Amino acid sequence: MKNSQTSKVTFTPLGGLRQIGANMSLWEDEKNGFIIDCGIMFPNEDSFGVDYLICDFKNLDKEKFKDLIITHAHEDHIGAVNHLLEFHPKLTVWANPLVQQFLKRKHPQLFSGITTVRTITPEIAIQLGSFHLVPFVVPHSVPDSLNFIIKHDEQEYAWIYSTDFKVKSNSTEGDWKEASYPYEFVKSQTFQKRLVSLVDSTNALVPGSTPSEQELKAAIRSLFQSQGRIFITLFSSNLIRLKNIISLGIQEQRRIIPVGRSVWNAIAIAQECDFLAKNLPLYDEEALNDAEIQDPNNLFIVSGCQGEIRSAVHRVASGQDGKLKLKVGDRFVFSSKTIPGNENKLGFIQNKIAESGATIITAHDEMIHASGHPAQDDLRSYFENLLPSVVIPIHGETWYLQRMTEFAKRINPDTKTYFMLNGQSLVFSSQNIELDFGIHHGLDPVAYHGRKIPISKTQINVRRKIASMGVILCSWNRRNLVLSLLGLPEFLSEAKARKAEEFLGWILDESGHNKDTPESLSEKLRIKIRQSYELILGYRPIVEVHFHE
Repeated sequence: MKNSQTSKVTFTPLGGLRQIGANMSLWEDEKNGFIIDCGIMFPNEDSFGVDYLICDFKNLDKEKFKDLIITHAHEDHIGAVNHLLEFHPKLTVWANPLVQQFLKRKHPQLFSGITTVRTITPEIAIQLGSFHLVPFVVPHSVPDSLNFIIKHDEQEYAWIYSTDFKVKSNSTEGDWKEASYPYEFVKSQTFQKRLVSLVDSTNALVPGSTPSEQELKAAIRSLFQSQGRIFITLFSSNLIRLKNIISLGIQEQRRIIPVGRSVWNAIAIAQECDFLAKNLPLYDEEALNDAEIQDPNNLFIVSGCQGEIRSAVHRVASGQDGKLKLKVGDRFVFSSKTIPGNENKLGFIQNKIAESGATIITAHDEMIHASGHPAQDDLRSYFENLLPSVVIPIHGETWYLQRMTEFAKRINPDTKTYFMLNGQSLVFSSQNIELDFGIHHGLDPVAYHGRKIPISKTQINVRRKIASMGVILCSWNRRNLVLSLLGLPEFLSEAKARKAEEFLGWILDESGHNKDTPESLSEKLRIKIRQSYELILGYRPIVEVHFHE
């Protein structure tokens, strides 16, 4: 065994500590390592065709990192598992039954026998080399979400990995069992250890306390008791709220019609895990006739609360759905919050709904949405109960991480805090804790589009320039020159033939004075065309030139 004075444990986040999404972190000592989560991040609106982004794990040591631990079933924690397993197929995946069901539906090939999948049981330790991981259930917006206590045979520290949690329980009498945040269990497991808290920073700027899912029931029930068709959208993976919506709809004798593949998938997964009853009175919109679709007693549960272009919400709001047409008297309820970057997308959707005459109801109007993350009063309770000696903000944009660092210091000035970002490493030894810039530092997320095709930042920038400035295609030989103008003002087309003659004359004149090759002349022509159109437009379009004999 190594001497405890030289043993080191290193924590390296690859994603989630600069943005909301793409959560992934590495834990290792000298011999062994494991990974916690592997999620995706959705791009900003100006990413031009990028569908999602994932962490760059090209430098991952496959011989050392042999286990992937999953905390819960949200896309920002499991969405990139298939990419990681394509890169490292010998990984063992540790997940609870609910996460396994989500992975089976999304990536059935993961369960073909090549990958080892092992079930996590709450409060039963997982031993990985010298590491001991104790999972425990925490309140969140998806059932059976897990945080972890991490201990090491040769370290005085106990790390508590507190990602995605709430303090208040979401369950009620007669419902499934879920405790509030289990402070006493954590303290019993970390006794006589120096506690290091890696804590969720998503709501570090939000005052007050995050309500439980059960506190939303009164407002949702009141909406269901009023007259007219109701369309309600939420994050489909929020099974707790989905269950409450279905239950309240049944109690108010509404016909419940799920709309969209992700809602139907979420219901099926919840039923397979016995979270939802299997004999629920649900209706398929395709099986209903026009009169039944128009029934004012209908409750439509619609997927796509962020207004994704191919979602059911987008289809219904824009009038593209063949059967569901919004009208005066309908109410469209957004039981969700807007993810930063989606404001314009959702603004378009809500404007379309308003144009139909339907009424829009959001969390600004009624108490119909609860975050899955702790607000400031919850964080104060967390810090005052656990009294961590070291705090590392995780799961948040840079500003949130910075504010969490300040907040933890206000609660306990003696707390040691570490502000870190993706790719940096925190190295723990018996002597000290050091921030290190390792082999993962500086790696940007990898963007994907289409059929899981990676696209570079340079290519995205080219797309952005083409979209904003247009493109000119030029094909020439020594007798002829043809211009094609794409995405440029229409008035330029009228002078296109004259400009082609002008550029051909310039080429002939240039070639008479110099002994340029066609390739070098093509590059000079490209610059000439850009400069010429800049005088007209005030900016330089993208120009591509092709020479042919």
